[in-house]
Amino acid sequence: MKTLVDTNHRNSFKIFTRSTVTTVLFLVAFTVNTYGQAPEGSGVVVPPSTENHHFDWTTESDIETLLSLQRNLSFAKRVDQQPVLFSWPMDGLPQSEHVMHNYVDLSGEGAILDYSGGTHTYDGHSGTDLSIRNFREMDQGVPVYAAADGVVSLSRSEFNDRNTEWAPDLGPQWNGVAIFHNDSTVSRYLHFRKHSTVVETDEFVEAGDLLGYVGSSGFSTNPHLHMDVIMIDEQENLRFRDPWEGPENSEPGMWQSQLSYLGNEHLTVYDTGIATRASMGGEIQFIWADFLERLPEPETMGMNEPELVFWINAQVIPGDPYRVQILKPDGTVYGQGSGSFSSKTRFGYWYFLWNFDGFVSENDHGEWRARIFGADSEGDLNVVLAEKTFTVGAETSWAPRFQPAGKSIRINGNVQQDELVMNEFTGDVTFQLVNAPDFVSLDGNVVEFQGESTQPLRSSYFEVVATDENGLTDTFYYHVVDPSKPRSATSVQFTEEIGNTGGEISDEESGLTVVIPDGALVEETEIEVGRFNVIPDGANTFGEMVFLGPSGLTFNQPVSITLPYDPARLPAGSDADELLLLRYDLAAEEWFALESNVNTSNQTVTATTTAFSGFVAGQMLGVSTEPVESDRPESVSLDQNYPNPFNPSTAISYTLPQASEVRLEVFNLLGQRVALLVNETRQSGQHTVNFDAGNLSSGIYIYRLQADGFTQTRKMLLVK
Repeated sequence: MKTLVDTNHRNSFKIFTRSTVTTVLFLVAFTVNTYGQAPEGSGVVVPPSTENHHFDWTTESDIETLLSLQRNLSFAKRVDQQPVLFSWPMDGLPQSEHVMHNYVDLSGEGAILDYSGGTHTYDGHSGTDLSIRNFREMDQGVPVYAAADGVVSLSRSEFNDRNTEWAPDLGPQWNGVAIFHNDSTVSRYLHFRKHSTVVETDEFVEAGDLLGYVGSSGFSTNPHLHMDVIMIDEQENLRFRDPWEGPENSEPGMWQSQLSYLGNEHLTVYDTGIATRASMGGEIQFIWADFLERLPEPETMGMNEPELVFWINAQVIPGDPYRVQILKPDGTVYGQGSGSFSSKTRFGYWYFLWNFDGFVSENDHGEWRARIFGADSEGDLNVVLAEKTFTVGAETSWAPRFQPAGKSIRINGNVQQDELVMNEFTGDVTFQLVNAPDFVSLDGNVVEFQGESTQPLRSSYFEVVATDENGLTDTFYYHVVDPSKPRSATSVQFTEEIGNTGGEISDEESGLTVVIPDGALVEETEIEVGRFNVIPDGANTFGEMVFLGPSGLTFNQPVSITLPYDPARLPAGSDADELLLLRYDLAAEEWFALESNVNTSNQTVTATTTAFSGFVAGQMLGVSTEPVESDRPESVSLDQNYPNPFNPSTAISYTLPQASEVRLEVFNLLGQRVALLVNETRQSGQHTVNFDAGNLSSGIYIYRLQADGFTQTRKMLLVK
């Protein structure tokens, strides 16, 4: 094996960086003390600059929005104009689950100033930008939520969602939502994924309701959410409003809990990767769009690869020092170097390049590590900010990779076909639908959607898994939107009052029969019957739910409830004998299974209860049979794993406010699922799952919780 030690060689480590709206190019040179070939320089393709490109969002670019707002002015005048306070519109916090990319520009044309007097923005920017790392993450689905209650005044989803070039002419072509609030403000959520918008014009939404998924539509140059606020004053003039309160913005803040200023955060690494010449298009070239697609990464990097490229995605402050290091399986250093950054970058890419072929032998096969270090409190470069593991072997091999790896489909009355596409490095694969609904079918690599769906809610999800001959997999994520369906399971409409205390109550439309014993009620009470518009979570049901009220009504003797069922409408694979009467407790927001008797001759299900809420006949799928606890958690939450970093196992905890279908998965940074930890109904309360990563390589992994419409991801670091 040929080796080289050159302590005096000057080496160019290329740094390629670009924010949504600005381009900065760095060329950093520093001395490398290395075993193996020293880094070599290469050309850099500079994307078009967007600095100093002011774009007036209040004129032609959003005329549809403004017209819609004007139509809703009468709404603003009818309500109590209390100031709106916003909750956070995305899961997790900036600089972890997503990136605080830009604040509002307060200084106008020709200067840059945000609410804290810093430069974490660009000229003419009117909102707050929250970026995600790449299109692979976008394909998995990153939800956007309403930040406050209001009425949807504009909803769009038909435009392209993978833009990577600054093009002001595309300004009007953004997917997203505008929401009119009761204080005459409007919040806008821009750049959604195509077809992912799940709210319609004139619908009322509450804070926390799902609006759509992050994309890169319109003039966006990377996948991110742009959220801004438009004020309508008493003279019906419109202006943008900075929701952040600080030294340079004296107006009151508009957040329920304003986060700390992140414009001065020092070197923060969001993502890392290993690239080859092939994965970069056949030569060492740095194209913005390729990095946003997240460069393909070999399953095994062959020892004959010409170069080894280690890249990072990060925010930096001028003067931030760093050290990079490449370690062989035996712990010896193959390459290392240090330096500092010369300019501020909010969201950039850097690469570090070493020659490889001819400097690696069979003795070096195994798991390698690439690390980047930052400064500790003493200024020493000993803090591991990120670590990437990769395998080196005789020949380069690749795992399956979808390109793209997910999208939203909008049901429109016509049969739609979508072709699954793999990247150029993928060999022969087989495809399999996972949890797909009955209106979806697969023929080879073509997924077909019927013109009408059977999904109960407006949004549903399923996956397609590609498996190659070596058993390696990649997952495609489908989000299906059916605008004709209700958004949630919380809407109850009372239809009529049909009785009061005592005796038997029946409802011809639903077939419901209620028998209330004498003395069960202390005083006369009107009993109401209504319809629930969707099936409950956690139960395989059919038909409309019957609601009895008032909510919270209790009896001092058991009341008999009887509901009919239609055998022809039973869910596939269901047995009528397994049907249960389910009661929904509004206060606890949970379903409870009652001891039920099925009469197959009369086709009815009967049970007794001492409380009224909602009832539906269904097959029990993990529905709670336990009493309601008073110390219920208020919301779904996902905790940081402990310990972190870990080796080889760690505990992941999450909390549920009600019984929910839970899906807890672990992914590598390529978006490939490496573990499915939970995929079943779990009861309310705190749950802890142990994750054993003994068969995985060191590196950063993403774990994601999905439960009851809630999605959150966190990062964890495996260090062996």
